[in-house]
Parts: sequence; structure tokens; C-alpha cells
Amino acid sequence: MSAETVNKALRDKVKSWNPSICFIGTVTEVDESNYTCDIIPLGSTVEVFKVRLKPTIDGEKKGIIAIPAKDSFVIVGLLDKNINSAFVVWCSHITKYYVFTEKGTFEMNDDGTMLLNGDDYAGLPKLHELKDNLDAIKNYLTAEKSAIAAGFVAVGVGTAANGANGANAFNNAMVSQTITFKDMENKKVKQGKGA
Repeated sequence: MSAETVNKALRDKVKSWNPSICFIGTVTEVDESNYTCDIIPLGSTVEVFKVRLKPTIDGEKKGIIAIPAKDSFVIVGLLDKNINSAFVVWCSHITKYYVFTEKGTFEMNDDGTMLLNGDDYAGLPKLHELKDNLDAIKNYLTAEKSAIAAGFVAVGVGTAANGANGANAFNNAMVSQTITFKDMENKKVKQGKGA
């Protein structure tokens, strides 16, 4: 048996083990709600519709799903060389990633925003701004405590309890005290209550 015969027999055997093929195409439409897209293979004018963005055929959201941009290039795989089993293997430009697990979801968009289990609870707090805001409250309350003490001293012992002197002392001590909150929301990372 020649080397060429053995090589051909081996190629034929390996081909039978790998019944899938791939082709390159351009995305013409994306249906994000059904996790499919329409594609025109390079060198063709025939469009392939409803190419899956996830390899599984069930309706469940699970695993990692990449949403390609319209007009981006994709590599499409076919199981058993069947066009009805087409699914996206790779994308040249991704607009969004979804990661679905049993207990939660993660979404990352190409604008840099991320969602953890949705966005019901708005953005995550920025810790530095949170600390600054809590420090502002602390400083305000400390000043208020001093102002109240100064007000009691200003009323004085034996003075009529009309409080005018105390109110003036308190107002003068507090006139420069304000609480201003910084925006603590990180609008790039949002969170939700989940499933």
C-alpha cells in the first residue's frame, strides 16, 4: 500500500469524523430578541436567514451569546452540512455580549455599559463619591452639634426663654454649612433584581 493511498484513506476517515463546514459572510440584519441574524455568504447573492447566535436550538437563554454588528463579518458553522443548522462561530465586530447562568445575567455593550441582572436598581455606587457624601453628612452633623451647644450658651442662664439669642447663634453657626451630594451612580455598570 502506497503512502498516497494511506494518506487518502486517512483524509476520508477524518472527513467522516468532522461533518461540519464553515463559511464567511456579512451580517445584513440582527434579531436580538430571538438571537438570530441574516447573513450573505461572501461571493454569494443568496441570503441565509435566521442564523443562530447561539449553537443550541432550544429557546432557553444560557451560555455566552455575542451579538454581531450589522455589516460585520462572521464565520458561520453548519452541523452535518445542513444550512438549517447554521450558527455564528465568530464575529468581526460585536455590539453586545450576554452571559446567562442559572442564577443571573451579565450584559456588556460596546458603549462600555454593563448590566448585572438587569438595571432595575440603577447604577452601582462609586465608592469614593459615597465616602465623600457620608463625610459631608458627618461634617454637617458635627457643625450642627456645635451650633446647638453655642445656641444654648447664647440664651444664657436666667434669660427669657424666647430663644431669639439662641436662634441667632445657631443660624450664624450653620450659615456656611450645607450638604451637597456628588453623583454616586456609576452609569456604566448597572444592577437589577435578577430572575
